[in-house]
Amino acid sequence: MSWHSRLWSFLNSGIGLLLFGFGITTIVGGLFADSVQRRTWERQIALEQARQDYEWERSMRFELLRAKLKEGQESLEEISDLINLRFFRMQRVFDALGSGNHAYPISTGSSGSAGFFGPPDTLQIAGAGRLIKEELLKLQQSTEVYPTCQNHTPKANLC
Repeated sequence: MSWHSRLWSFLNSGIGLLLFGFGITTIVGGLFADSVQRRTWERQIALEQARQDYEWERSMRFELLRAKLKEGQESLEEISDLINLRFFRMQRVFDALGSGNHAYPISTGSSGSAGFFGPPDTLQIAGAGRLIKEELLKLQQSTEVYPTCQNHTPKANLC
């Protein structure tokens, strides 16, 4: 008997068919499992990439929001400084008017801006009317932030 005929008779027997079935099942099952595993990995990679993209986008939005918040905070601090300056100037005028001590303020440096009222021995009594007029003019100019319409209402798309 040749090896072909012995193989054929073994495969036609019950044990041969069982072993052949196990072999085919193993091969087909392995290919199927590989296919399923590959699709699962591809899906997991796509989900991970989408999560990373979302996290990156979220962090960029957060950084943009943080930058806008910082800019807004700086603007508010600047506005607060301007309000404090106006209040200080107004307080100086009212103090000068209320105390009856209409002295000319001391200059604080090369900028030419008027400083605080110095001690009584260094104050110059002359020029009180000019000081009050200058301070009121500064106050008036610093409060005219918004241009007005003819009917004295602020321009906000109303004119």
